[in-house]
Amino acid sequence: MEQKPSTTNQETIDGASGLKIFFRSWRPNGKARGAIVIVPGFNAHSGYYIWVAEQFVAMGFAVYAVDLRGRGNSDGERFYVEKFEDYVNDVESVVAIVKSREQGLPLFMLGHSAGGVVSCLYTLDHQAELAGLICESLPQDGFSSDHIAGPDTAWHSRQEHATQRQPAFLRHGRFHRQDTEALRRRFS
Repeated sequence: MEQKPSTTNQETIDGASGLKIFFRSWRPNGKARGAIVIVPGFNAHSGYYIWVAEQFVAMGFAVYAVDLRGRGNSDGERFYVEKFEDYVNDVESVVAIVKSREQGLPLFMLGHSAGGVVSCLYTLDHQAELAGLICESLPQDGFSSDHIAGPDTAWHSRQEHATQRQPAFLRHGRFHRQDTEALRRRFS
């Protein structure tokens, strides 16, 4: 049953380092069947995802989209972050709000481009809390075989993964230990 989107809510929370982190949220008029947190790429903000949020709301999902620090309406120097972990901590703060408001619902995360990297890093420590992770336009240069494949890791070429539409570090829907360690080294 298609639901009409509710109005957009706009809020801020205290992020890491005391910066105000802005996020938008949308809820279906009826009971939500799940929640989705959207993490935009570095050259975007939550306002770019209004249409996407409306599509998810029409399918019965509650949607929350964050402006990463230094982007959109969030505080912070543009295109600068002291440490990448600050992005992850800001997402964690938004997810805490989502979990408190959408208790008992399956939680999904959608990360676009560099927001996909932030989403993956968040997921490394919170796999059990998420029902799913969606990464679109994930930066490919950060994930070469030199950084990810280990001696006992089954490796497929980047081209094979592009064909499968599955990032190299996600195999059979699960993160693999060596891959996650490589991801942490690359972006921490």
